[in-house]
Amino acid sequence: MYSILAAYIHKTNSGEGQHIDIAITECGLPWFAWEAAAYFGEGTLPEPTGWRHRVSAPYQAVKARDGYIMLGCANQRTWERFCQDVLARPDLMAEPRFLTNFDRGQHVEELEAVLEAIMVAQDMNHWLELCDKAGVPAGPINNFAQAMQDEHYLARGMVQEMDHPVIGKMKTIGFPSKFSLTPSQIRSPAPLFGQHTDEVLNTLGVSSEQRETLRAEGCIK
Repeated sequence: MYSILAAYIHKTNSGEGQHIDIAITECGLPWFAWEAAAYFGEGTLPEPTGWRHRVSAPYQAVKARDGYIMLGCANQRTWERFCQDVLARPDLMAEPRFLTNFDRGQHVEELEAVLEAIMVAQDMNHWLELCDKAGVPAGPINNFAQAMQDEHYLARGMVQEMDHPVIGKMKTIGFPSKFSLTPSQIRSPAPLFGQHTDEVLNTLGVSSEQRETLRAEGCIK
């Protein structure tokens, strides 16, 4: 999409079109910016990190009493707010293993164990409310049912309802792009098996008699 837009802007400015060559296998490689920097700089081969960020800590999922939340302490200031205003554990800021982001990254498994030992004592909402007040990025890890009941998705029309000729009322996913002049809408459910056979064959010039013969022979639905 970005490549097409860039080429279109070039055409608008110059009147000249161009061919765009994109391979799917190459599209994923630029996402490995951190891994590439470590490999080209030091020859470091990246290892699995699970849900942890490659260079920031704690920037990962952390277990609370009733589930997991994603925590994003991407800089020192956020880490200090998290320790003081969320956990009420300013002593963690003075812990030698956790002094800097680099230190925390080097001891991330120990850090995770310390945080979960504290956070497992309270529910997710308790920590999320404190994080919100402290300006610490955090959010719940929802299962699909929870996501489909999320206030944001519902308010933004990401759960749509339609009438289906067989099952009646049904729900489906909405449209992420919101157009002010040409709003997207669901006009009909997916067709039933063979629903448009006659319509399609009619446009191809197949007569009703021919269609009935094909149907009787089991060639079409």
